Amino acid sequence: EYEKLIGSRVEYFYKETGSDEYELVFAKRNNRTTVTTVKASDIESFSDMTYRYRAEGSHSYNKKIKISKNTNIVLNNQRIFDYSDAELLPESGEIEFIDFDGNGVFDENDTVKITSYTNIVVNSVDASRQIIFDKYTDYSNPDSEDYSINLQNINEYKIHDKYGDEYGLNELREWDVLAVMQTPDKDYAEITLVDECAGGKLESIGSTDDGETCLKIGGKQYPVSENFRGDLSKFICGNDVTVYWDLYGKVTAIENGIASYAEKNESSSS
Repeated sequence: EYEKLIGSRVEYFYKETGSDEYELVFAKRNNRTTVTTVKASDIESFSDMTYRYRAEGSHSYNKKIKISKNTNIVLNNQRIFDYSDAELLPESGEIEFIDFDGNGVFDENDTVKITSYTNIVVNSVDASRQIIFDKYTDYSNPDSEDYSINLQNINEYKIHDKYGDEYGLNELREWDVLAVMQTPDKDYAEITLVDECAGGKLESIGSTDDGETCLKIGGKQYPVSENFRGDLSKFICGNDVTVYWDLYGKVTAIENGIASYAEKNESSSS
């Protein structure tokens, strides 16, 4: 809960529980600290220590935030000191620009908190070996990037849905989308289960004015995630499909036919 206050000026209450021992009772962000949150999909670029982004719902990348080399960088809840530009620009996730003193200048007092997710589409689970196999990894190709998760290599992990309810490995099923947030030292992973999908007739594969790939299914538009790893050329307009989306409501997986548990659009075949 208090991870949300990282980098902020806070007001807090505590109680004494013993000799030189205290328990935090409550804490909140002080009004002097301002926070600007930007989704990864709304960021155009990062170069020369400057983020160029757009306001949510806007088509114009006309906003900028410049940070200094002394700004505190927190990646997936862990502070890092050596980093590349690519690490500061997540494909999926969001960035919080935490201005500690609210002066609009990002220096050593301020924090950039990056939440970076890797999307995994469950193919199968080997609970005994604690391995989650990915739907889109080509295991026959040794040069293919392996997106499977071996939880034995992680000291601590938690699986929960976006409402906070916890799940066990045995409860995961094929086509579940997992948003994996892992600390840079690989010591901890937080895995968010997104089990939401919809089925209907694939009417078109196109793009928005921003160049974002978009699927029209059963009369509804579904944007495709930036890190979608499937092959849309294998799907034929006019056929029924099921799409599965990520934490941000973007298509991360697609299969032919309508899954029995999918939300069915009105124009889908019976």
